[in-house]
Amino acid sequence: MHKLVWDHVGGKVAAGPFKGMKYIGESFYSAYMPKLLGIYEREVYPFIESAIAKKFPVILDIGAAEGYYACGMAIRCADSKIIAFEGEQEARKLNAQMAKINGVSDRIDIRGYCTRAEVKTILAETDRALLIVDCEGYEHILLDPLRSPDLAKATILVECHDFLVAGLTEELKERFAPTHDITQIMAIPRNASEFPKTTLYTRALGNARITHAVNEWRPVQMWWLWMTPRK
Repeated sequence: MHKLVWDHVGGKVAAGPFKGMKYIGESFYSAYMPKLLGIYEREVYPFIESAIAKKFPVILDIGAAEGYYACGMAIRCADSKIIAFEGEQEARKLNAQMAKINGVSDRIDIRGYCTRAEVKTILAETDRALLIVDCEGYEHILLDPLRSPDLAKATILVECHDFLVAGLTEELKERFAPTHDITQIMAIPRNASEFPKTTLYTRALGNARITHAVNEWRPVQMWWLWMTPRK
């Protein structure tokens, strides 16, 4: 199926905010085929487009993996500085490859594990920043406005991992309610109808294999918080 999807889209993201972005031959511990098809985390696409329109001077991708968001935002936000935090060395190598084939290597600062101190330093130097956060529960430590007051002026899209940190979502809402408007975005189950441009060949594969291609293989029902500062 990987080769079929790759051939189907010509090695580029087929739809969504990063349509046309060249892709490497693998992803890092996340669903690969939905990224190629342009439907990966499609629930957040309207918010990504909103963020692109705001022209943030600095964008932090925390938990960047191979660079789907880091490279995509670098392509769409030509005047933004992109800082991609990723703890795994292999993922950082893949991110560098992605940046190279898309011609944005000079615009993405690829770093290792993100610390609260680094976030504080970056936010202190800008009035507006976007944080895209997917860090397997570490958001509980990282997103604390009492310890990092400049988070009050940041726009944040965070995937919540309550199955790793119980009660995380409600705690984040409580932390940011005084300063941010908060929207909770629920993930929607995928189905075979989301596979684009169905051909005779893909129809012959049957719904089971097509559903496999669009599935993001999440362990539980997932959601995100989109948090925008009121000031």
